[in-house]
Amino acid sequence: MRKLYVLSALVGALFLASAASTAGAAPLVDRFHDSFSDTFPDNVCGIDGTSALTVVANVQVFADGTFKLQLNQKNVFTSAATGKT
Repeated sequence: MRKLYVLSALVGALFLASAASTAGAAPLVDRFHDSFSDTFPDNVCGIDGTSALTVVANVQVFADGTFKLQLNQKNVFTSAATGKT
């Protein structure tokens, strides 16, 4: 039972800390999302092949001119000689 109280206190403290850290932040003025994919011939470490790139970006812009960028990028290289990725 004591572990439950400790866990509850920890969760409560984390919640209060996150609320306090955002209280002084500049207001959000814009947010947008963008994504793209591209496939192109490539050479990695002397191996010819093809790269398939996928990028997803989430951007938040704040009133004080700062921004937050979350970027997820996936690159899959396929060897032309073996077909292995």
